[in-house]
Amino acid sequence: MEEEIFLFALTELDCPRLPRNTALTVTFAAPGDELPQLLLDLRTERAFNWKSAVILHDNTLSGEFQNS
Repeated sequence: MEEEIFLFALTELDCPRLPRNTALTVTFAAPGDELPQLLLDLRTERAFNWKSAVILHDNTLSGEFQNS
């Protein structure tokens, strides 16, 4: 009988991911640091066929709105 192992990794920002078919990789990120990691993951997985991206950030949102 062959054993199957599923790995779980808790990583920091910009750490490489383990193979998706054998592991779950979760990044520990402070609030506000998750967007760059999300974009890196999308690019690494080639989720979109893009050559460039434009990101607009609106800093006028209040902290109460972001935390609700």
